[in-house]
Amino acid sequence: MGTLHTLIQDNIQKANGKLQGLLRDLKSSRELHSSHHTTLGRASTSPKTIGLLWKSCVLVHTTQYIRYIHSPTQLKTIQTQLNKSLQSTFGCSGLPSTLQAELGIPPLQYYQMKQLASSHFRLTKIHQLAIPGQIYAFRTHNLPHLDPIDLKNRILQSCKTIFTDWSPSEALPQAKYLGKVLIQNQEKSFGRSLHVPISNIWRLQLRPQPPNQEPTRHNAYVAIAGPDIDRPDLFKPAPYLTADQISPKCLLRIRTQHTHEIPTHQHLRMNLAGRQLHSNYSDRKCPFCRATPVTGNETHYLLACPSITPGMEPMYKPIKENLKRLALPPWDGLDDDVKTSLLLGSSLPPQLESEKPCGTNDFRVLKTTVP
Repeated sequence: MGTLHTLIQDNIQKANGKLQGLLRDLKSSRELHSSHHTTLGRASTSPKTIGLLWKSCVLVHTTQYIRYIHSPTQLKTIQTQLNKSLQSTFGCSGLPSTLQAELGIPPLQYYQMKQLASSHFRLTKIHQLAIPGQIYAFRTHNLPHLDPIDLKNRILQSCKTIFTDWSPSEALPQAKYLGKVLIQNQEKSFGRSLHVPISNIWRLQLRPQPPNQEPTRHNAYVAIAGPDIDRPDLFKPAPYLTADQISPKCLLRIRTQHTHEIPTHQHLRMNLAGRQLHSNYSDRKCPFCRATPVTGNETHYLLACPSITPGMEPMYKPIKENLKRLALPPWDGLDDDVKTSLLLGSSLPPQLESEKPCGTNDFRVLKTTVP
């Protein structure tokens, strides 16, 4: 697959160059005609729109034939180049895993898993009696004679990973509504139905069990995202990114830990020789609290820092009012992690949502933006 591997990388590079040119045109188009207007913060440059553009321009070149890439090294190389394109497009140079989780763009191994399982569905359900289906059935009954990296072996392995209780002698579990879908659309519908079980697998990577309590950037993101990681379909963006009222680009950068204001978001430090080096997460201290050095994380910056929190009251006010309106626990009674999560646009935690009074049907996600 060396030729395909090189082709995919070239297509990513070319598509990313075209997309960056398009984004520059979008940002400057209004300035060319009216100097006091800009598209920044508007719908044309919102993360939701840019995400759709990136998927249709760049991601499509990667996922089209990704099922044929069997080498872990080649897959890792493609993933690295794809991450660079994603980070440059959104201007967020934090951990790729956090940006992927926020935007609903899983690592390539999960797209590959989805494609391989869909291939099994197509060859055993739609084209079962055709020549491709008969060849597939013959080869899967003779697995000991196949190479471990053979496509048929990898298809069955992906199906077993997604459906742990499944046996190759059985039909793949499928939603009841697929029986009402036109035959030519069933494979696509089946692929979409795989989002939930694959999301459950990906979620274990994002939030492993038992949880790791070490002070790392990934664990900080898990605390920030809160219940957003538990949304059923991780192939969709986090709920705050689909809001039409505002462009949450600033909020996306804070949640993916790409800001200059919060100390723990700063990746580099200057040494005595004047060179920039990567610093440990726990070593990034708040510059305003020199008397008693503390880690300058999001919770400290938004809730505890004496130099910052006095000006944060306007950010607390909308959430306090919504908590009172919905008869939920008051702001002062919430845990610090929940407060931070709500301030940074996450959905309401399940333990609070379950306390909504009966008849409260107009509940909406509590969110605000932090400058």
